[in-house]
Amino acid sequence: MFKALWSLGVLLLASFGVGVQPAGETIRPPTFLPHPWVVSSPSPFPEPPVVVSTGGVAQFDLFTAISASGLPAFAYDGVFGVAPTVRVHPGDTIKVYYFNYLPAGTPVVMNMTNLHFHGLRVSPQLGSDDVLDMLSAPGQFLNYSVTIPANHPPGLYWYHTHPHGETNRQAGDGAMSGAIVVEGMQEHLPILASMTERILVIRAPLGKGKIDPTIVRRRILRHLNAVIAPAGGQPPACANGLDSAHTVTVNGAVTPTIPIAPNEAQFFRVVNATG
Repeated sequence: MFKALWSLGVLLLASFGVGVQPAGETIRPPTFLPHPWVVSSPSPFPEPPVVVSTGGVAQFDLFTAISASGLPAFAYDGVFGVAPTVRVHPGDTIKVYYFNYLPAGTPVVMNMTNLHFHGLRVSPQLGSDDVLDMLSAPGQFLNYSVTIPANHPPGLYWYHTHPHGETNRQAGDGAMSGAIVVEGMQEHLPILASMTERILVIRAPLGKGKIDPTIVRRRILRHLNAVIAPAGGQPPACANGLDSAHTVTVNGAVTPTIPIAPNEAQFFRVVNATG
């Protein structure tokens, strides 16, 4: 099944899987606006854009390119650092065209990318939640069609990039993730219907010009373990966790102010996407 679409004035033909430009055509990366929220403290509470299923389908385009931080980032609706919350019902389908505008890769950083639909009980086959065979190189795009089973449990799920060997750089340091809500929770807890709902995606992007210290520590520990373990010693614990190189954000903002009235109950859906 082929679908034709215009993107940046270029006709693309895509089947379920990986798409490339026609021979002789050159991808011209679009210009994305900077992140709209000031990464400072305190800041207003930002609400992510929402993609709601219509006629059983939640469909959107998603892009990746190098942001001002020097790291890969999502871009949605022309803006860097934004990933929509996808709201679906059991039985719906999520359709995503995911465009890779990252620069040409190197043997160390290949800039391959893809998407993983974390927690969803969906097909792992090509065209759906396949993180092994579905990979796009710079200049390619992926066409996803992910069908939610009719008996799927309601709740909060999320999507993020998952190219093996580059997941930490993209989903962790680059904060490339977004929320998925499968509707129906109110049927089990009717009180939720009267509450203000908040989507909170907790991320920890790497600061501009910073080096991820966890990578350095892993390399050091790897060499130490090679020496200590054979000698019967106890290898040091892996020191993962947050540090001065990373900044914890909520929906892209640092310590945002969430408006709530005295004695008011709100429904928080929280994704820990810190990597």
